[in-house]
Amino acid sequence: MDTELLAIEQWTFRLIGFGAVIDLPHKDISELRHMRDIVQSGSGPITPELITQLRPDMAAVMDNSNKLGGWSARPWASSR
Repeated sequence: MDTELLAIEQWTFRLIGFGAVIDLPHKDISELRHMRDIVQSGSGPITPELITQLRPDMAAVMDNSNKLGGWSARPWASSR
């Protein structure tokens, strides 16, 4: 997301308390890359062990997505 925002826009978002809208996608990218690396390091079918190994990262991604959904709606609700 921040590749589409100018530095002043990012600064403004952070100043008014909406920095999470920028930070949460970065956390997701990091966690998804970690999951991809785990999947790519193995070979063969998906196993229960692989699913167990991926579960903590997936839970973090889901949590970030839920938080982002709430944060994304806040600027629009505040402008009404």
